[in-house]
Amino acid sequence: MIEKFVNNQIKIHQGKYYINFSDMIISIIVDHVKSGVYAFQIIYDEEYTTDLNDYKEAILVKPLDWNKVIKNSYHFTHFGQSLWSYDGGTQFKYSQTETLKLDVGLIRELKLNGILSK
Repeated sequence: MIEKFVNNQIKIHQGKYYINFSDMIISIIVDHVKSGVYAFQIIYDEEYTTDLNDYKEAILVKPLDWNKVIKNSYHFTHFGQSLWSYDGGTQFKYSQTETLKLDVGLIRELKLNGILSK
């Protein structure tokens, strides 16, 4: 269930921000989520393109402290995107494109449902 949820969230992010996630990168994210990491910085290569669209290629994911990843939805937008802080709100300098923060409440619920269904 967790893997399906994470894959769905990655597909949403991929479609919204035109980032291609390889199977290896998805597997790395899923493994981190299973071990309790729910926020990531996505390092991507902007030069990657396909025949259909200009997609960025995710080349690395950096695990982040979920509690310190904060979205600034009030101002300081970057090309129409809200900026994110990875240090608890001191500096807002990361875009939505490079930030993947998963809903901890939903993940906990999925884990609990998995335990209860056994």
